[in-house]
Amino acid sequence: MSIALSVRQKLIAIVVLVCIGYAGFGAYSIYNLSQMSSASDDATELSRLTSEVKDVEIALLKVERQMTSISPDNIDTISTTLARIKSETAAGFSIRADLLDKEGKALLENSQALQPNYLSALESNLQNLTTLGLSSNTGALGQLNQSAQALAEQLKSLASFASLFKEVRAKEKDFLAYSDAEHQASLLAAIQALKDSVNNIGFGDVFGPMIKTYEDALAPVIALSITLKEQQSKLALLSNQYTQAMDDSANYLQNTLLVQAQIRSSETAEQARRSLTIACVLLALVIGFILSTVIRSLNRNLTAVLAILKDVAQGKLRSHKNSQTSTNPDEFQQLFIASNQMSDSLRLLIGHLISSNEKLVFTADELDSGIKTIVSGSERIRDRSNTLAASTEEISATADTVQSMTQNVQSAAKVAYESATSGVSAMRDAMTSISDVADTIQDTNERVARLGTLSKEIDVVIELIVGVAEQTSLLALNAAIEAARAGEAGRGFAVVADEVKTLSEQTVKASGSITEKVENIQKETLAVIDAMTLSLNKVGRSKEQGENAVKTIHLVEQNTLEAMNNTQEITQAIKEVALTTAQMAQDMDIIAHDIKDNHNATQSIQTANKNVHHQTNELAQQIQRFDIT
Repeated sequence: MSIALSVRQKLIAIVVLVCIGYAGFGAYSIYNLSQMSSASDDATELSRLTSEVKDVEIALLKVERQMTSISPDNIDTISTTLARIKSETAAGFSIRADLLDKEGKALLENSQALQPNYLSALESNLQNLTTLGLSSNTGALGQLNQSAQALAEQLKSLASFASLFKEVRAKEKDFLAYSDAEHQASLLAAIQALKDSVNNIGFGDVFGPMIKTYEDALAPVIALSITLKEQQSKLALLSNQYTQAMDDSANYLQNTLLVQAQIRSSETAEQARRSLTIACVLLALVIGFILSTVIRSLNRNLTAVLAILKDVAQGKLRSHKNSQTSTNPDEFQQLFIASNQMSDSLRLLIGHLISSNEKLVFTADELDSGIKTIVSGSERIRDRSNTLAASTEEISATADTVQSMTQNVQSAAKVAYESATSGVSAMRDAMTSISDVADTIQDTNERVARLGTLSKEIDVVIELIVGVAEQTSLLALNAAIEAARAGEAGRGFAVVADEVKTLSEQTVKASGSITEKVENIQKETLAVIDAMTLSLNKVGRSKEQGENAVKTIHLVEQNTLEAMNNTQEITQAIKEVALTTAQMAQDMDIIAHDIKDNHNATQSIQTANKNVHHQTNELAQQIQRFDIT
């Protein structure tokens, strides 16, 4: 049972195999790289741990060596260094759980177990050295030297005592140098000899207290020296043990575990190279087999396809036999079938092209005739559009002129409106003045009428005066008559009567004159009243005419305002007309341009139609090459 695969499926299978192979290579490489990285990390960690062990060992040995030459100058440095080392190593070494084997852990644990005792011994030794004295002027040694100097100062006057004390100081130096029981006994014997000599001579009460002070200062020095000697022995033992343990740990880490990690890394890399090489060879063989199968199938199918294509290229459009079925998924087999079908389709297509080419020639002839008609029409449309464009430009210019004129009319209407408004205001002021004049004339007329009435009353008074004067004249006449009768006695009375008569006559004359003047006044008053009445009538007519004039001017004002508004609307309309005509001119230019393009396009179509004629002729010649029988 064979599996029929297409070329695409075969290529996909190759790609999938390659991808799977590379994925496997990648996964295996990543695994080996992880192993190599782990081994490298182990080696790096072991190297770091070895360096830490050696650094701690060197630092402690350096402190121990510095303590042999301790002085006030370096005591602080030594103390600080020792405290730092103790703080840094208090938590022990930072070690991964799987990094060390059982032996390595045991060695490190042993060295770490010895370290606290070693550090404590160093600290105790440092403390005792400080208490003893870092120089001849500090600590217990300083107090001892002060007591010795004081005692030597007292004993220098006595040569024998001074000599014995020098021997004591010499024994003191020997003891400080060796710090053992033998030199301690020798020192104490020398002190006792000095005391005996002083007591034998009788100076015990003089030098005894000073010697006692010296002995008291010497006692702690002896105790501290012996203690330091013992501590140094113990420190030397602990130092050797600690150094040996640290050396064993460092050597095991460096020479055993580190070498093993490096070997493991190398073996992992070598194994990865071998495995990848074998896998690459196997993958290449599988892919080569599949490729050879695909290439054989491709060659077979391509040969058949090329045969069909060569026949098509030579114009031999005939059908080829095919033993394969159309259900074969091989793309090149499908290409062979499709090429054979293409040859059949081309044979049918060429036959259809022959008939279509004949129809195309006929259609091209008809199209040429139609194009000529379109070209002629487009030329006429172009000429008319040019004329219309010129007309729209003239309309636009005329609209601009009319717009300018309407703007002038609008300005004049505005001026007329303002003048009419001013005229209405002036006429209203004049009407107010005329009303005031009419009121004044009416008041004057009433006053003159009252004056006429009063003048008539003067006539009554004058008549009364004339009556009184006439009676007075009669009385004077009677008095004259009576005086004449009286004779001489009535002469004076007659004179008075004459005077009275004269006065009455003058009164009558004066009354007549007054009457005449009053009559003249009355005549003038009547004339004035008539004139006032006439003036009042004229003022009334003037007021009525003024009111009519105000109404007329107000009507003119309204008409002017309406005219101004109408001119504004006309101006706006003319602006719109101008804009419309300008837009029409632009549109006509665009239309003319489009018509020109249309004309050019129709000419291009005409040229293309000629090319179609030419191409159909060439197509007919080309079709004749094919054999469709």
